[in-house]
Amino acid sequence: RGGALGIIAGSIGVGTAAGPIFGGVVGQYLGWNALFWFTFLLAIMIVIGAYYALPTIKPAESVGSNKNFDFIGGLFLGLTVGLLLFGITQGETSGFSSFSSLTSLIGSVVALVGFIWRMVTAENPFVPRV
Repeated sequence: RGGALGIIAGSIGVGTAAGPIFGGVVGQYLGWNALFWFTFLLAIMIVIGAYYALPTIKPAESVGSNKNFDFIGGLFLGLTVGLLLFGITQGETSGFSSFSSLTSLIGSVVALVGFIWRMVTAENPFVPRV
């Protein structure tokens, strides 16, 4: 674990130091679109490398079934956060009294009520009870 955490911490440091320099050079000479292509190619290489480097783990019987996963609770939580962020963003650009901002914020409150209801009533809620 120590070695893995060291590699992760070192990668963060190198990326923080070299990323803006590399991004500036690539953006200057190849255009800003090239930055996304480099990121895409890097992600493909990481996925291929992980496929060959990581061991295959077979899930347990209970993990393989979806009866323990609260999809509706996760959906309510995602809607709550997504609508809240969209409503705040729209409020900054269009004003908080605009239709898009108000409906997003109201929808976020409704989704929050649904999420709380689901946490109370679900057998295995998305966020476990304390």
